[in-house]
This record gives sequence, C-alpha cells and structure tokens, in this order.
Amino acid sequence: MAIRIDREQRDAIYSEIMVDLSGTGDICIELDRGDHQAARRHRRRFEDDMRLLDDRGWEPDSDPDRDEFELSMPPGQLARALRSLTRNTRATLHAHIVEPIEEREQAERAVVAQDAYGDLLAQLVGEQDTEGRGEGGAAGR
Repeated sequence: MAIRIDREQRDAIYSEIMVDLSGTGDICIELDRGDHQAARRHRRRFEDDMRLLDDRGWEPDSDPDRDEFELSMPPGQLARALRSLTRNTRATLHAHIVEPIEEREQAERAVVAQDAYGDLLAQLVGEQDTEGRGEGGAAGR
C-alpha cells in the first residue's frame, strides 16, 4: 500500500524536519556526558528525519509541478519518525499556544499594572508641576 502526502503536507513536514535537525548537536552533548544510549537514540531520530527527507525531497520545493508525493520509507521507520515529529510538534504547540493561555491571568495583570504605572507617573508629574509653582517656582514668585 502506497502512502501519499499532498504538497501542503509535504511542505509542513519539511519545516518540522528542519526544526528537528537543528538539534543534531544533542549527539555531541550526550557523548560528552557519557550517555551513549541517548546519543544513539538521537542518531536514530536524525537518521529517520534524513530518510524522510529522501522521500519528500531535500530541497524545500523540489518537484514544483507535482501535487502528490509517495513515501517509500519502511512502515516501522516511518512510524518512528512520525512519533518523534509528533512529540516535537506537540512541544511547539504547548510553548506557543498552551503556555501563553495558561499565563493569560499574569499577562492581564501585567497590562493593568502597566496602565497603573503610567497613571501614577502622570499624577506624579502633575503634582510636581503644582508643587513647583506653589513653592518657589516661577508661578509663586
């Protein structure tokens, strides 16, 4: 059974693979720490990413005339790659959508505080202008 994706899916997958591959330095970090098992897991993850690139094309817009693309990766390897990319996508959604929603109350409080600071500063400046005139300022002379 052939597994196919359309152009939009292909482009989105490419972008997610590029994000994941930005972590290739993790292998060196794990080796430096002596965690060889973790380094091997990272290597396999990046191998899966690169194999998926073999299927969808290494260039961002290779085969611009095609609308459908067949993936030829072995099913087990494709499933492993998709699980890894799903975890990454979930983390992205959490960082950019869920966390800001969870912190909404703090953000709203910060906006109210920011307005209060402006109001207080305006009152201080107004009070200083009044004080300046009433206590030896140009208006009091």
